[in-house]
Amino acid sequence: MQDNYEDFYQHIIKVAYPAATDIRHPTVRGGVCPMFLADINNSTKVFKFNTREIAYRNRTISNLLGDHDINVPQTTVCAYHSEWFERYDYCLDKTLFEYIQADTLTKQQIENVYKQALDKQAQMSEIKPIMFGPNSLLEYPDVFAASMRQKLSPWLVDFYAYFVRILATRGDMRLMHNDINPKNLLITPDAQLTKMLDLDSVATANESFALLMALRHYPLDNQHEMIEYYQDKTGRKVNEKAIMHGIKILDTLRNARRKFDVHFIRTK
Repeated sequence: MQDNYEDFYQHIIKVAYPAATDIRHPTVRGGVCPMFLADINNSTKVFKFNTREIAYRNRTISNLLGDHDINVPQTTVCAYHSEWFERYDYCLDKTLFEYIQADTLTKQQIENVYKQALDKQAQMSEIKPIMFGPNSLLEYPDVFAASMRQKLSPWLVDFYAYFVRILATRGDMRLMHNDINPKNLLITPDAQLTKMLDLDSVATANESFALLMALRHYPLDNQHEMIEYYQDKTGRKVNEKAIMHGIKILDTLRNARRKFDVHFIRTK
């Protein structure tokens, strides 16, 4: 996917759907792919620009998870010249991130949302994975690298992907959502999970890695309880020590990045 200007993506949407109006970004944007909303014939659609191989694998994943009663976007793959995008129906529910920002949920409600997500994670882990397209992109490190190449330089992608492969591919590989976080969970005002977003992150990995990725952005401090909840749900043990150690390392790196950003802004 080329690094095009925003008006070019909007032009693609208008060419593909001449009736599209009010083309705009969603309130919570994706981290890698350009995403837009557009109103078309009394409904709102999501347009996520992606690579061809990832768009097609995501369509396979959406069908697979939908068949197993896991509510995720049901995508259609579209193309305009060399640009590819996924299209799916917009859901009116807000993300957990938005509710946290608005400070309208109790700690118990936030915990319950995560437990609902872990319920779906446990259900997903029992699904027999299938090939996601001609280029496979079955294991999470592979799809992670393919996705990050849209945003980062090749050497940096290889650097990150090396560590992801070390962490994600040891042990029993299962179909997992490897980026459960408040921005990827749509919920009702009374904190009921309605949909999980980001199909790019659904791929095979070990459960300890997937839990680490889920709990790295967990906004509460009872990670041990959440790990025990998942183990009770699945009847399988995970490497709790490695998960907690990984969370501490990621927190340290994240805090260092924040301090650097603040220093850079002040000295700019």
